[in-house]
Formats: sequence, structure tokens, C-alpha cells
Amino acid sequence: MATKAAVVIGVNKTGGLPVLRGAVAGAISFAQWAETNGFDVQLLTDETGPVTIDAISTAITKLVEARTYSQLIVHFSGHGLLRGTFELWMLSGAPEKSGEAVNVPLSIDYARNVGIPHVIFISDACRSLPTTILLNAVAGNAIFPVKSPTPRPRPQVDEFYATLLGDSAFEAPAADRAAENYKAVFTDCLLKGLTDTGEDATEIRREPKPLCHVISSWKLKDYLERTVPEAAAAISSSIEQVPDIRVESRLPNCFVDFPQRPVVAGFRGWASEESSHGSVSRENPTNRNPLSDDDQLQRFFAAFVGRPKIIAGLVLVSEANNRWSFETGVGFTVVGAKVTKAAATGLTVDVFEENGAAQIRVHPLPNLQRGASIFIQFDSGNCSILAILPEFIGTVVVEKGRVISVTYVPSGNSARYPGYAEHQEAIKLRHAVIATAARFGAFRIEPGMAARSANYLRALKAFDPTLCLYAAYAFAQIGAREEIVSVYEYMALELEPILFDVALLAGRLSSESPDRHRLAPFCPMLNQGWALLGPAEEFLPPSVRAARPSLLPGLWTTFGPEGADPLLEALSQHSLP
Repeated sequence: MATKAAVVIGVNKTGGLPVLRGAVAGAISFAQWAETNGFDVQLLTDETGPVTIDAISTAITKLVEARTYSQLIVHFSGHGLLRGTFELWMLSGAPEKSGEAVNVPLSIDYARNVGIPHVIFISDACRSLPTTILLNAVAGNAIFPVKSPTPRPRPQVDEFYATLLGDSAFEAPAADRAAENYKAVFTDCLLKGLTDTGEDATEIRREPKPLCHVISSWKLKDYLERTVPEAAAAISSSIEQVPDIRVESRLPNCFVDFPQRPVVAGFRGWASEESSHGSVSRENPTNRNPLSDDDQLQRFFAAFVGRPKIIAGLVLVSEANNRWSFETGVGFTVVGAKVTKAAATGLTVDVFEENGAAQIRVHPLPNLQRGASIFIQFDSGNCSILAILPEFIGTVVVEKGRVISVTYVPSGNSARYPGYAEHQEAIKLRHAVIATAARFGAFRIEPGMAARSANYLRALKAFDPTLCLYAAYAFAQIGAREEIVSVYEYMALELEPILFDVALLAGRLSSESPDRHRLAPFCPMLNQGWALLGPAEEFLPPSVRAARPSLLPGLWTTFGPEGADPLLEALSQHSLP
């Protein structure tokens, strides 16, 4: 009986979008490879009929309920869409039916609780922003069943994306250049890497016995990061495609094993004691603290050197100067847009302009721990909801009507300010790097460094609580629930309100929670939080749920003009459920 399975999805036709020519062919090729290598395969393509969310979730649920599989690969080829920083895979019924898409981050979150030790997501799809109102309304659904977290060892989830956030994935004519014979660049490179079983591609898995040749996800990651850009450039010098790959798995978990291939005596491979993903000679993120003083800067620039939009984003965030103090000790500076309206839950706000930027003075809460939200509308008509944090000044950077960065620093008349002032320039630089990296999907915490990274972020939390926000999302990416809970508990010990997103990721959204009145704001501040709400959406005020369809793409939650009235109604209610 097979212990590994694959659900392979290929969709060429999605309503209103160009018909693809290589998605189904790529899915079929991957399914054939999986069958040849001992996987139980469920192939779903639109060659014979529509591909639906129910068909996919049914196939996966059957595999989960069998309780016999130690590995599951979910491979998708088709149109992809980016909502904020989270993926949607478009199925046959999208976008006319907003639920006929796969919510990838929520599916990954649910996959961590189904009891399969190693799950691999492969996305050969664009990660483009929606270009129409109809596309922007696509919400999607999870394809894994909902299971309660258990004390079993945390599953290892690997994510293979064909391209970086905001970029396109390409297809091209196959070798015979027949009009009907196209290949998807990423899947083509993936299959070439998986069928190269020479000593340069494989390594030796020493446990469990007997010795076995394998291709690990780490090994495949290295291969794809080298070959995909080369394959794209071979199509045209103007084409750029750089894969985005996140690997958690370690041996004995691997992408594929070759138990029938004899192990040659003396072969060391990557799994030898000197280089088993732990040698200092191999560049392995788990050997380093990704958030040590200068390392995050070095890794960020190394990964994105030559990408002008990244550098421009870094400059924009780093040069955004906030007002150092308000008489009330609480307020916001808005850079990049005029403020046409501001309102807060039960508080008075004053809007004025100073030094070329909009300023919002907030009269402080009588109870510092009580959660409070602020509504800010810009001259574009778009609006945002943010947390009000006593004794902190927020800086909101807006670009093209959408919030791209939010930072908080201690007010000049607070007890924290002297400590901030001593390290102000270094802290501002790290604000800019982490905010920009998160905006473009490059800020991650590697599984092996989670605890050390958490300590670093907690130390800076006194100077910017959004660093706890980024930490919680980074931990959510790797399924480190215990670390998210520790971030939540750390915030709960402080006098300030607890950020809504942290409570959501920690599983602490409950009408019975003693901290429910400390949450701020009353909805997720990062766009990805909306994708991860799941059943917790019921915790949102009804008027906030009504505003959800007006969410705009971007890292930080920004609503279109039609969201303004429901959000103002939520403010007037002045309380969470």
C-alpha cells in the first residue's frame, strides 16, 4: 500500500481570463511522474469538465481520513491571483463564483492539523494583483478539512511557488513548437530536476534503514532557483521569473525517494555528516540567526539586488518621518496622501497638516488597556482601520491610495522615548527593511531559528509593536503555533492593547476571552489576516463583514470607498462582540 499521495490540479480556462495552453499538460505530466514514483494520484483537470472546490476538497479529505499517508503533494497549474500577500488558485467557476478558488494560506494552515507529517504545496501560477472589481471580490475556500490542533509533532510543510509575489509565471511552446503543445516553465524545470537521479541531484537518506537515494526539498529548491530564471530568459531576454520556495522539511522527509536504486559504496552525497544541511560550507538559513543585527539586511539585499521596485519601497518607508510627539501622547502621521476624514471608537480626533504631511491627534483613552480603533480616509476615497496604541505615534505610508507601511514609535513625552532616541537610526532602518521585506513576501523566520528570532523581535517590541505583528505572521507561515501564543502572551502582559491579528493567529478570538476588550483594532490590520479568519469571521462586527468585499490588494488592510460607511457604523458601535 502506498504511503504517499498527490492531488494534481490543472485548469486552462477560468472565466474572463486568457485561456492557458500549458496548465493541463503540466498537470498531466506531473501526475504521470508521481504515479511512476509510487504515489497514489488524484488528477483533476478541466479537459473533461469544470474543476470545483468541492471536488478538490473531497479528494483531499478522503486521503486525510485514510490515515495511511505520510506524505501529500498538492500541485496546481493554472491562473493565480494575489490578494494582499496571499495566494488564490482560480478554478473553473471563478471569478463569477467568488468561492470557486483555493485560499492557499488557509489551506496550508489547515494542512498542519490533519496528521500527515509532510505536505508539499506546488503552485505553478501567476501571483498577480487583481485588475477588475470582479477579480478583487474572489475570496476562495480551504481545500483541507478543519481539524483541531493535536500534540503530535508539527507537520513539515514545503511551499514551491513558480514566481515571486506580484510577478507572472510563464508558459512557452514545447520543443516541437506546435501551437497546441505548450509547457509551463516552472513545472517543466521541476520535472527535469525530479528525473535527474544522478549523484549531483540525489543524496543519501541514512535513516530509517536501509540506505536510500532521495531528492530532498532543499536540493530541489537549489536546483529550481538556478534553472527557472535561466529557462525564462531562454524564452526572451525581457522575461524574468524567479521562484519563491519555502522549505521546512528535513530528512528523513524528502520530496521523493528511489528505494530501488542501489547505493554505491563510498558515496557521500549531501546527506553525509559533513554536509547534511548542517555544514557551514552549505548556505543553510538554519545555521544563522536571520534577524541578527545586520544579517536581515544582508539577506534582503542579496535576494533582491537589482529589483528597482524593492529598493524604491525601502527608500519610501525609511524616509517617512513622523511627528515626534502630540500633546495627548497619541497620534498618527500620514505620508503620501491627504486625510479627508478620521474617526475613532469613542474618542476625539483632530486632523491638521504640518510639514507637508497629514497629522491626526487622538485624545487618549481613559483606560490604556481598552482596545480602540481609528478610521482614516484618504483623498482617494480609500480608507483603513488601525489600532490606537497609547503613548505611541503611528506613521502610515500610503502609495497610490493604499497603505503600504505602518510603524509605531514611542511618543516623545513617554517613558520609552529616551531608549528609542538612543538607537533611533538603527531602529528606523530595521523598520524599513522588515516592513518592505514583508510587503514583498521576503520576510520569513526559518523553523530552526524561531525561538532566537522571537527573542529579537520581542526586544524591539518596546519600540514598535508591529514587529510582534510581523513575528506572529512569520511563525504562522511555518506553523509554529506555540511561538504565536508566546507572542500573544507577551503582549497580554503589557499595558497596551493586544493587536487583533496576534489574537487571531494565536487562536484567542473568543467572546469568552478575558482579553476580548483589549483587542485593537476590530479587524485584521494585515490583509493576509482576512484569508486566515475562517470560522473566526463570526467574531467580527456585522458591519465589518459587510465591508470585506471592498478590501483592496496590498500588505496592509485598505478598503475601497464603498467600505467607508460600514466601517464608520462599526466604530459607532464602540465594542467587539
